[in-house]
Amino acid sequence: ADADAEGFGLSLGWSVAIGASYVTATVSPSLDAHIGAGANVKAGGTIGLSALHNYAQSGPLTDYTARAVADAPSGGQIAGSGAVPTATANAGVNSYVGSGASLQAMGGITLSASGSNIAYAEANALTIGAAALGASLPTATANGTTQAHMDGAVTGGAGLTIAAIGYSDADATAEASGGGLISATLPLASATASPTVKAYKDGSGNVTVTGAVGLTATSNADANGSASGLSISGLAVGAMNATATVSPTLDTHIASGTIHAG
Repeated sequence: ADADAEGFGLSLGWSVAIGASYVTATVSPSLDAHIGAGANVKAGGTIGLSALHNYAQSGPLTDYTARAVADAPSGGQIAGSGAVPTATANAGVNSYVGSGASLQAMGGITLSASGSNIAYAEANALTIGAAALGASLPTATANGTTQAHMDGAVTGGAGLTIAAIGYSDADATAEASGGGLISATLPLASATASPTVKAYKDGSGNVTVTGAVGLTATSNADANGSASGLSISGLAVGAMNATATVSPTLDTHIASGTIHAG
């Protein structure tokens, strides 16, 4: 799944020209692969349950993104322009066995969830006038929740693997340029990657396997913010700020039940 939005707003006026371009791109699906509460599943081979969002065996599908690009040029004796793109990638991916369910297999049992959330926002503002003000305000947010969990019981199997992988990448780029007798530019970029990745065993059900029990929660998160501004005038004022925040939440635990492994 992906979303691509582009906006172009041109403002021209003999005396006053003011314009803004607002663009929003959002990718926030909810995916669920589960064995329901109270189910009884027996297999002569393996049991595998997997939920994927923009993810393949080779890794994240980086061509699938939330992408927002806004361009806002303006010109006049008094000119003002604003480019405000917002890109949000916030998918929920859940793979689980419900409470009260029972699984038995001759082979291994695997629960996995993998999610990729990529957000890109780009803002470009150009103002030309006797008095010119341009602002670029891109916001990119790549969060998402990816979780795999066993809430039921395993009465037999060669092993139990519970794995969750979350990939989050946020990029925000701001550019603002202006020219005139008085010129001011304000490029402000904000990029945030705050994924939640969980792999856990909950519920009162016991787990009995002849091999190993493994739980892993893996996060690969990255955020980049950049801002640039150029003012050419008799009186030029500019302020630039770019912030990039990476704050993943990872959780791996066994809350209850008895584990018999090996």
